[in-house]
Amino acid sequence: MVYVKRDENGSIITIHNENSSQDMEKKDLLDPEIMDFFFKSGDQDSYNKLLGLLDQGIIRVLDDLVELLIKKNIILATELPLEAQRKINERVKVRKKLMEQHLMVDDII
Repeated sequence: MVYVKRDENGSIITIHNENSSQDMEKKDLLDPEIMDFFFKSGDQDSYNKLLGLLDQGIIRVLDDLVELLIKKNIILATELPLEAQRKINERVKVRKKLMEQHLMVDDII
């Protein structure tokens, strides 16, 4: 999800990863308006930003896919290159830590 700011005509003028003001609207990254905003700019930097935002989502999918393949013994973690193992382990640790903190917040509320 991203947050958009519009001009007085209702056109998107900026896109942000976080909601920084009350006049921002939450939109799905693949919303046609969002895609149009990036493609209308026509510059390479905008395309790179869009790909970067999409990459964040696909990385999470790949994390889950690798975890599932390992759990089902379709692949062994040790079959992956050492650098891939290291990166996967780092992401697993961070995700677990985030989940622990999220659950603690939910338990308090």
